[in-house]
Amino acid sequence: MSQQQRVKKPIWKRWWVWVIAGLLVFAMIGGCGGNGNNEEAADEPEEQVEVVEEVEEELEEEPVEEVTDFLTAEEVIDRFILFELPVGETIIYDEETCPNNLLGRPGQYMGKADWEDTRVEQYGDSLTGGTIEIFEDDDTLVKRKEYIEPFLEEGVFLQYMFIHKNVIVRVDKELTPSQADEYKDALQSL
Repeated sequence: MSQQQRVKKPIWKRWWVWVIAGLLVFAMIGGCGGNGNNEEAADEPEEQVEVVEEVEEELEEEPVEEVTDFLTAEEVIDRFILFELPVGETIIYDEETCPNNLLGRPGQYMGKADWEDTRVEQYGDSLTGGTIEIFEDDDTLVKRKEYIEPFLEEGVFLQYMFIHKNVIVRVDKELTPSQADEYKDALQSL
């Protein structure tokens, strides 16, 4: 019997299987490459830099004026001086020098200054004239006002108190009501 038996090759030894497998591998690699447009991907950072540079140029050309009702202690003192009030020495406090250790603390003022009124005799190291306290929000300002008011009614701590925007100004009792009103008018002009 000379019948030839034909032996089938296993599938992994056939040439066409390897060709299909190779095509599948290339297709998968190509699919993992992103959007397939490598030139655009490479150009994106440069385009972003150009946009940022254009925005910076626009900002330089048109200065933006910050609009705020938020006043500082320095601005209040400057306004008193502009109104030609007799402001002598001034002290602008920071969180290290604040005599009450309240500046910048939670629920307290965020700016404080004292000034000397040259019409009033000065005693000791503290300035006699007034105090400015700056607040971040209305709630904190109202809490401070309500805390201070009982002290202001007593003879020892008697002061005039004026409130405008985010500021409490307390003027010393040594000044007459009309002199204190000069500070009030300057404050309200801000």
